[in-house]
Amino acid sequence: MVPVLAIFVGAVLGLAEQWMPLGWGEATRPAGLFASRVTAAALMVAALPLNWLLLRRRPPALFVGAVAVEVAFLVSTRTRAAWVAAAVVLFAMLTLLPRARRQLLLGLSLAGVLGMATPGPLLRWASPTPYADSFSDIGALRVGDRLTVWREALALFATHPWGRGAGAFEASFAASAPSLPNSLENVRIEAPHNELVRLAYELGVPGLALLLIAAWPGGSRLGATRRLLLVSLLGLLVCSLTAKTFLEPPSAALGAGVLGLASRRRNSHASSRRWLLGIIGAAVLGLAVAGDVPAWSASRDLASAKRLAAQGDVRSALEVAMPRIDANHDFGAWLWVIDLMRAAGDRPRCRQTCADAMVVYPEHPTLISRLEKCR
Repeated sequence: MVPVLAIFVGAVLGLAEQWMPLGWGEATRPAGLFASRVTAAALMVAALPLNWLLLRRRPPALFVGAVAVEVAFLVSTRTRAAWVAAAVVLFAMLTLLPRARRQLLLGLSLAGVLGMATPGPLLRWASPTPYADSFSDIGALRVGDRLTVWREALALFATHPWGRGAGAFEASFAASAPSLPNSLENVRIEAPHNELVRLAYELGVPGLALLLIAAWPGGSRLGATRRLLLVSLLGLLVCSLTAKTFLEPPSAALGAGVLGLASRRRNSHASSRRWLLGIIGAAVLGLAVAGDVPAWSASRDLASAKRLAAQGDVRSALEVAMPRIDANHDFGAWLWVIDLMRAAGDRPRCRQTCADAMVVYPEHPTLISRLEKCR
């Protein structure tokens, strides 16, 4: 109950920050309570079936309102994979919940009304037609340069089928793919932005087999509750095809919790252990918050730094951004700081920042290129 409530509150704040200067993030990347809009969008997708499981015995207006707010916020994030995932999840819910179709459709209608109010006055996209551009990208299956990175990673997987170790992608992919520095100088390859590709690269065939066994839902019968839990997981899996869904603490924790519930076997003592499940759920939420708060706070500082830089106060912008630049867990944050230093003519500091970034992203071709430009 608590994680789903937190997701709903995040959606409310995500819509509010597009109209009011709440001061904790960039209005061009609405994220609510979470560090990034991509993570927020994945959580909205996963929460849709969970809303029904928690609110089905309560007044229907609560379920309708939750769907309306979360879908409206999801649309405003402009996260294309999450749009596709939401379509899959909503179709599954309409199929599995014939008695709830009217409520679900009413919630989607209200979401459309809320969606017409976005982008709000503070939501400034680079394109004058942001939603049309996103739909066009979905229709054309545009994933940028990620397709090349996926191809390279899968080629390396084919030559190393036993895997390179958990967490190895960030540290070893750029060094292991010698063609990338020449052909993809400006591609961000700190992560493949595809969890299946990442897991194949890191875990290999044995790890993938063990993961599949561990994730297979137990029990011989898929009841209505278990089906909706699996639909929630399916939404996260679709999001993970172009994102770092299971590397981000909130979505990873939610996915683990939902998988645990979906795999739980029914028994006569289940009701007596609800308190234990509650404690476990609260602990998982606490771990997710503990992991996400530093990134959320660092993201807020970066947004403040960008506002200062836009006002011409480069020195103050760097003083705000630099202390916790690594806490953003975002390669783009490093590139922004490096480019700002280079534009300001601070070449020594620019070179040092490139060197610091290469500790986190070893031999990254984009950083090598930036280092050359700082000399």
